[in-house]
Amino acid sequence: TLFRKCWLAVLLQTVFAAAAWVSELGSVADYFDGPLEVVATTANAPFTWLESPLWSSTGGYLLFSDVKWENENGETTGKIWKFDYANGVTTFIEGAGLVGPGAAPENLAQWAEAGPNGLVWGWAGETELLFAQHGKKRIAKVNVADVSQGSVSSESVVVVADTFNGSALNSPNDMTMVNGTLLFTDPPYGLQMRGDAGLDPAYGRMTQPRTGVYAITESGGQPQLVLENVHRPNGIAVSSANHLFVANTDFDAPAVSVFNSVSGSLTEFGSMPAHMTNMTHRIDSAFRPAASGFPPLTDGLTSYEGIVFAAGPGGIYVLDGTTGEKLGLLRVDDLVSNSAVGGGYLWITANQRLLRIKLRDSTPGSSFFSGPIDVVADVGDAPFAWLESPLW
Repeated sequence: TLFRKCWLAVLLQTVFAAAAWVSELGSVADYFDGPLEVVATTANAPFTWLESPLWSSTGGYLLFSDVKWENENGETTGKIWKFDYANGVTTFIEGAGLVGPGAAPENLAQWAEAGPNGLVWGWAGETELLFAQHGKKRIAKVNVADVSQGSVSSESVVVVADTFNGSALNSPNDMTMVNGTLLFTDPPYGLQMRGDAGLDPAYGRMTQPRTGVYAITESGGQPQLVLENVHRPNGIAVSSANHLFVANTDFDAPAVSVFNSVSGSLTEFGSMPAHMTNMTHRIDSAFRPAASGFPPLTDGLTSYEGIVFAAGPGGIYVLDGTTGEKLGLLRVDDLVSNSAVGGGYLWITANQRLLRIKLRDSTPGSSFFSGPIDVVADVGDAPFAWLESPLW
């Protein structure tokens, strides 16, 4: 099996301890149980820029995208990779940024990131995969059963969304499915060309007059605009408190914006952020000197119980799902793009590495105990004064 032998040698290497950035609200140790582990690197597969891990609870495997993977012609057609414990890393869909109906961009050789980005399970559950295609500026859908030996026929790919108000979308980036409603961000990051200096040239290639957040409320439905002109939107999540979190990829002011839902709706939110969490931490080059020049990237978001995991400068931030306040930082010291919960772990895509860390069985605010407090003995049983130091 592809890369299996290499994977067996690399799996579960401890990278470095999960450093705890402590605030007045708690620390990272409240959420994780164990060290940060390396699952796969370029020793296992020719990774370029990994994104959007997605766990299958029924299949026991992980999918993740590779936005900049190049085909034999040097074109960034991208790839969706698969990891499972039996086979390690294998190809799920090669050229995933361009599969399906429609022609590739005429200047494909110039595209820096034509591959797939966000991945989510569809309205039919884990039998249906939705993926954002930078190269075709759309969201597509395939039945998992139609994928075979790293490919899928063009006829099996269904276009979910590619236009709004008669114009092509910019380049759908990240997505989340919440109670049958698909929410996605539409920045122009997928429109970057080789040689671009920063993100500004991509903004000049936008096909929409906005960088919005959209919703599709049912299979076969059309996108509806939820938020207009969100500042440099990227990752997206809805917390258990029904607040919309959107990452702002601004290297000068990295942040996550929190929008309040209007009457519990998943398609109507306050037009202005109720809170902005500034990502003030940076990658510590003392831990990884090669990372000293990395930008302060804010990227993917993952909702989990009462918190939100946010990929940000220096690692994974733990944010309160109601207020957006920082609760802790899992230090990674690399460019961290995204994360996903599955199989008892938080899976992390960090540049050219796939990482994981075991989650605690319960997070703060969950129930650690079962049943009421029982009185075993009091002054009615013995002349107690001040009791201390029980020993079993």
